[in-house]
Amino acid sequence: MRSDWESLDPAVLGLLTRLARPISRLPGAEHMVLYGSYAKGTNTEGSDVDLAVFFRGEKDPVLLEEYRSLARICASSEYDVQVQAFSSEELASPCGIVEEIDLYGVELPLFPSESAQGGRE
Repeated sequence: MRSDWESLDPAVLGLLTRLARPISRLPGAEHMVLYGSYAKGTNTEGSDVDLAVFFRGEKDPVLLEEYRSLARICASSEYDVQVQAFSSEELASPCGIVEEIDLYGVELPLFPSESAQGGRE
């Protein structure tokens, strides 16, 4: 993953910065990654914003609740944000969409003091 998020479109960077705080508050949130056309610089006027959030722990049904929380956070955006929840363990041997995220994604900072506040219960 790249970390050159400062070079992103300013409007999208502003959106992602606003989303980072509530996402950081979700238990176990570790990584927020922009992927797809905005990360590759191939976006057009109608492009959606593809966002992946990786959570501490194994992939399990609990991620369903994280996904619901992410969907609520992103629904109020002025952009069409398509958000997906993944386990951080999926980055150890990425395949499919996680491999694309790992290769082309731009990791965005979460608020460390908030994202470090413990794991899932």
